[in-house]
Amino acid sequence: MAASNQERFTLATDDTTEELRNGAKNVNISRSVSFWLSVWKTWCEGMNIALDIEEHEAVELNRLLEKFYAKVKNKNSKDYEPDSLRVMIAALDRHLKEKQYPLLIVKDREFHSSKQVLEGKAKLL
Repeated sequence: MAASNQERFTLATDDTTEELRNGAKNVNISRSVSFWLSVWKTWCEGMNIALDIEEHEAVELNRLLEKFYAKVKNKNSKDYEPDSLRVMIAALDRHLKEKQYPLLIVKDREFHSSKQVLEGKAKLL
C-alpha cells in the first residue's frame, strides 16, 4: 500500500534547510576560503586597512586588490604558484558572494584592472 502524502513529505524546518545547505559545502572549499581570507587580513593589518573585504566599495576594493595581488607572498616570502593565485581569487570571490557582495571580482568589469595585475603576475611566474 502506498504511503500517504503526509507520510511521504515531511515538513522541513528552517533549521533543517540551513543544516542541509551547510552540509553541501565542500570542506576543502571552506578551508581554502578561510586560508585566503587570513592571508588578506594579515596583509590588511600590515597596511592599516579595514580587514573585512566585503566592507570595501568596488572602486576601492579593485585598487586594494591590485596592490594585494602584486605583493602577496607565502610565509617564506616566496611567490605563490600561478594555480594558487587562481584558487586565491576564486576563494575571495566565493566569500564575497556568501556575504552578498553585489559584484564578482573574477569577472565584473569593475575589477578588470586588478584581474589584469593577477594575470600578469601569474604569467611572470
